[in-house]
Order: sequence, then structure tokens, then C-alpha cells
Amino acid sequence: MKKILNRDHILIQSAFYVCFAALAGFGTFMMLSRGYSAGLIGILIALANFASIIFNYLISWLQGKHRSINAFRMSVYVSLILLLLYIGNAFFAEPSLALSLDYLLCIALTFSLVPLIESLNSTLIKNGVDIHFGVARSFGSLSFGISCIVFGYIASGAGWRAIAWLLVIFQVLLILFLALTAKHFDQIDKIEETPEERETIGFRGFLGSHRAFFLTCLGYAGLMGCFGLIMENFLLPILQSVGGTAVDNGIVQGIKAFIEVPFIFCFHLIERRYALRPIFVVAVASFIVKCVIMFAARSVVPIYASQILQGTSLALLLPAFVSYINRIMKRNEIALAYALQAMCLTAVQMLLNAFGGYVLDLYGVRSLVMLATVLTALSGFLLLRFLQPEADKKA
Repeated sequence: MKKILNRDHILIQSAFYVCFAALAGFGTFMMLSRGYSAGLIGILIALANFASIIFNYLISWLQGKHRSINAFRMSVYVSLILLLLYIGNAFFAEPSLALSLDYLLCIALTFSLVPLIESLNSTLIKNGVDIHFGVARSFGSLSFGISCIVFGYIASGAGWRAIAWLLVIFQVLLILFLALTAKHFDQIDKIEETPEERETIGFRGFLGSHRAFFLTCLGYAGLMGCFGLIMENFLLPILQSVGGTAVDNGIVQGIKAFIEVPFIFCFHLIERRYALRPIFVVAVASFIVKCVIMFAARSVVPIYASQILQGTSLALLLPAFVSYINRIMKRNEIALAYALQAMCLTAVQMLLNAFGGYVLDLYGVRSLVMLATVLTALSGFLLLRFLQPEADKKA
């Protein structure tokens, strides 16, 4: 049973991150190819981010109200809706209100699916299954990196529709893997719940009893948001300011995706040797150093070199925060914890992207990276300051 669930968990992560690469990495390309302007796409993405906050709240509320809807079943339901939206996306060939709404919902629900996919690991662990988040998640990163390269060639050859239908195919595979794992999960002899774990918790009550966790979520969101600001959304203008091109952009994205794989894969071994607090310290320091290198760069070479820190920044922070949630949350709090994490991340990214674009237009690349460096340091301090005692223990 444990081997089956580990295998299925890897398949889920792999299929999901192929879909994520198609939508997040090439969604803009697909919309531009059908006549949308970059400005309108930006507005749709901003609205989608706001909608995903609402969806995350509704999903966590449903899971809290109906205990029979576990993370696997909810992931299947959301994925089925996404499949219909992806099919519609593949048929729309010209700009329209229907396509705009379809694209907005695709992004919003995909962002809402991320915390559900990440919480599967916690759901299994809390029910007595020995499973490692890092092993499965590393296959997700590997799938994302390979997919970005493949989709790049498809985009230049076959065009947007081929990517749209590949997105549909891999979404079908994702639903299949989720459904199979949900079936296996229902057969597990689950650990008996305590009276506290049977209690239904509202979102307001959860926030009231987990103020420190909320502040660590904000710190985590700040680190991830600043990383996305300079390493994803505005990486191309940063590279162009030091003589780089779109080719450099693709190579940098590929390098950082591949470098994180071994670190995430082996994270369960790292946390056996070290407590979470020093792991978080290393991750925060690496984020800051990476920002400083990019601020000081005068050519593409330092930016290439700085991607080595991907292994000790994002590749440590992501699984460490998942492990942290596993340690401090009860089973009936898992869905709310991941929903809060996702809502903080989405809200912070919305603000950073809007303000970051303003700073970039008015003050230039160096001011943008300097802002990201300062906010990264503040976010790291917030995260480390409010970590709970469980972070000082080894796995």
C-alpha cells in the first residue's frame, strides 16, 4: 500500500507540473497568439489572482464543513472543472468575453489547486503513511523543467493549439492519478482521531489560534513573492539590462528548475540531520545573497552563477515549510493551513507584481531588484522570528 501511494504521489506531482508549465509558462503565449494584448492579459491575471483567494477560502470552508471531502477528492473535483475549462480554451480561436473568462478561471483554479496538491503529502502522513514530500515534488520540478523546454520548441513549430491540447491530455492523466490515489487512500486503516481532531474549525477560529503561523505565512509569501518578482515575472527585462536575451531567459529558467531537483529529492535526509530552523536560516540567507548578486550584476554571467543558490533557497524553503505545517497542525487543520498559505502568497504576489511593474517603469531594473532585496530580508526576518518550537527539532 505504501509503495502504491508513493508511486501515485510521484505521478500526481509530475502530471500537475506539466499542466502548470503549459498554463503558467505558455498561457501568455497562447493568449498573445490569439490577438490579446499584453496589457489585457495582465489585467486578467490580476483578476485571476484575486479570484483564487476567494476559491481557496471556499475550498477550505467546504473541506472543514464536510469531513468526507478529503484533499484527494477535492483535488479531483477542482481538476474536473479545470479539464472542462482547458477543453474550452483549446476551441476558442479569437479574442472574446468567453475566452477571457475561461482564461481567468483556468489561472484562478490552477492556483487554487496548488495548495491541494501540496497538502496531499500532509494528508497521507497524518493518516500513518510514510511518504516524503521532497521525493515526489522533485519529480514535479523535473517535469516542469523538461516541459518548458519541450513546449518552447512546440510553440515555435506547431503553435498554441498543440500546447492547449497537450494541456488537456495531461489534465486527464492528473485526474486519473488523483482518482486512483483517492481510492487507495480510502482503504487505509486511518489513525483514530482525537476529539479535538473531529472538531470542525472555522477560518476565523483557525486564525485566532494560529497568529504566529499567520505571520510565518506572510514571511514565506514575501520570500516566494520577491523570488517570483525578479526570477519569473521580470527576469527578461533584468537580463536585457545587462545584455541578455530571451534565449538567456529560457536557459536561466531551465537551470534553476533542474538545480532544485536533487535538493528537494533529498530533503527528507536533510531534515533528519538538521532541525528546521537552521534550514530556514540557510534558505533565507540564500534568497538574500541571490538578490544581491542580481543587483550587482553587470553581465549575464553572475545571474547564471547565482542559480546555484536555487538549491539552498527555494529548494529548501518549499519542502521545509511543508514539513513545518505537518508538525504543527492537527489533521482537521491541514486544509485551513494550506489555504491560508496560498491566500497569503497570492495576495502578496498581487501587490508585489503591481507595485513592481510600477517601480520598473518609473525607476528601472536596479531599483526593482533593490526593492526585492530589502523586502526579501524583511520577509526572512518575519519568518524566522515567529517560527514555533517544533522548528527546533529534527525529523
